[in-house]
Amino acid sequence: ANSCSATASVMVNVLPLPILQLSPIAPTLCDGESIILTVSGANTYLWSPALGLNTTIGNSVIATPNTNTTYSVTGTDINNCSDIISVNIIVNPLPNVSVQPAIASICEGSSVNVNAFGANTYSWSPSVGLNTSVGNIVVASPQSTMDYTITGTDANNCQNTDQVNVTIHALPSVNAGSDQAECEGTPITLSGTGAISYSWD
Repeated sequence: ANSCSATASVMVNVLPLPILQLSPIAPTLCDGESIILTVSGANTYLWSPALGLNTTIGNSVIATPNTNTTYSVTGTDINNCSDIISVNIIVNPLPNVSVQPAIASICEGSSVNVNAFGANTYSWSPSVGLNTSVGNIVVASPQSTMDYTITGTDANNCQNTDQVNVTIHALPSVNAGSDQAECEGTPITLSGTGAISYSWD
């Protein structure tokens, strides 16, 4: 008996996956800030999750997460091969900046100490009427009513603001009356005007 045999072969072409590169690698934001994420290495891209992104397609997106978020992007090349790459964004909270007192009323020519809390460093604006524009304690002596803005920066370089109003009250125009001359032993009535209460010396 004759034994017949034949052979056949097939070539399998294994296509490489796209090599994706994503930048920045490990971004850190302050709450409310945005960052541009850019990916390369493929032809089309799909981002997830959609929360906090301005779009879910394209090689560049704007991310504005309000909490720590890991974004993944799937890149597909012209051979319909896909790979995925991820980036974790750290979102730091803003410092809780506050001032005491929040509202101060002083008389013209007087001053008031204003204290700031909740951050590491502080700047005050405008500087007019202040003994300094930096630090957590300032002495305010404005000549007219002023609103001051305090910007506090924490250890993560995140900033927040608060305001204080310093109201200036004009001094009363006090009049003790006209000069008088009377004989010794004669009572004299003196009348003060221009204020609410008076003390005589």
